[in-house]
Amino acid sequence: MKKQIFTLLTAMLIVAEITFAQAPQGFNYQAVIRDGSGDILFNLAATMRFTIKTGSASGSTQYYNQKV
Repeated sequence: MKKQIFTLLTAMLIVAEITFAQAPQGFNYQAVIRDGSGDILFNLAATMRFTIKTGSASGSTQYYNQKV
C-alpha cells in the first residue's frame, strides 16, 4: 500500500512539473556578417529581421522584429 501511494505521489509530482513548465520569454542570437568572399565585415551598419512562423515557413506570423 505504501509503495502504491509513493508511486501515485511521484506521478503527480511529475505531472505538476510538466504542467507548470513555461516557454522562455526570449532567445539569444549572435551573428557574424560576411561578404561574398567570406571575409568578416567590421563596423558596418546592418539591418536584421526576425520572423517566427507557426507550423511551417508559410504559417501565420507570431513574432516580427526589424532592428536597424
